[in-house]
Amino acid sequence: MKSLINTLAIILLSLSINVGAKSVADIEIPESISFDDKTLLVQGAGVRSKFFINLYVASLFSEPDINSKRLSATKSYTVLNSQSIKAIRLNIVSGLITSTRMLDSIEQGFKLATDGDSKEIDIYITKFISVFDQPIEKQDQFTFISEPNVGVHVLKNNQPLTSINNEAFRQALLLIWLGTSPVDKDLKRDMLGK
Repeated sequence: MKSLINTLAIILLSLSINVGAKSVADIEIPESISFDDKTLLVQGAGVRSKFFINLYVASLFSEPDINSKRLSATKSYTVLNSQSIKAIRLNIVSGLITSTRMLDSIEQGFKLATDGDSKEIDIYITKFISVFDQPIEKQDQFTFISEPNVGVHVLKNNQPLTSINNEAFRQALLLIWLGTSPVDKDLKRDMLGK
């Protein structure tokens, strides 16, 4: 009887952990993540593909914010301009992603995000892309925590790598995925939960 109760308790616990969990390209997307004492809720997630190959799953998390109701026409603007903490998480799902390819992709993203004029933040971009110098493997996870008026905190596999304290850089980083010229329009839509 005791083992039956223990088994049922384990089953119920595992069910409660996965309630509302979303899976994208075999990556479990949590309903929320934590940063300091804040809870960031998932807004959406999608797959970045190129030439029919899934490269990574990108998910967007944000603090609950009464101004960020799901208004389809203005969601991107609201997310980008709200003063809430946000996080973009990339889960690598392809062994084809190398450090060099990731560097190229991020550099191209910054060119799109800044309309080719990144001089003001080039020093911060250089610092940011240095986190991709180490080998990248399938199942690696990068999290970019965007803290308004502070900057960006970068984690790899939940381990802090660096912080970049510059507001213009923080905004440009978000624009890579959520701006008017994102790296992938379908991915942007999915990350915004549309």
